[in-house]
Amino acid sequence: MKLIQIILPILIFAVFLSVSNKQVYSQLKNGDDITVVGEVVDANCYMQEGTEATGSGHKDCAVTCGKAGSPLAILTKDGVLYYPIGGMGKNPNDKLMDYIADKVEVKGKYYSQGTSNIGIKISSIKKSD
Repeated sequence: MKLIQIILPILIFAVFLSVSNKQVYSQLKNGDDITVVGEVVDANCYMQEGTEATGSGHKDCAVTCGKAGSPLAILTKDGVLYYPIGGMGKNPNDKLMDYIADKVEVKGKYYSQGTSNIGIKISSIKKSD
């Protein structure tokens, strides 16, 4: 019985977060202006290592991987990865390379395909507190 009292609230909270995130993203349409605040991370390392692949302790690895073509992304505090979208023939990492492991505020256009691929065509980027 105690196990149910512990697990049930956690499940309800997880469902609430899932529904609220879908509502936020479902309101956005491709091409909408957005502002994203988060840390620039190497998406491959983050997917494998989670928070171990964030922060200044992982910066050198992320720089090396980013230069080698590993995708960079902006990781928000709610765990969403926003992938930069480059122009035709442009490397999408270019605008993020100087900000790896930094917290940034990025403005741009929202784009999404499917349920988990979220991109931002960056118009401006600056370090954030």
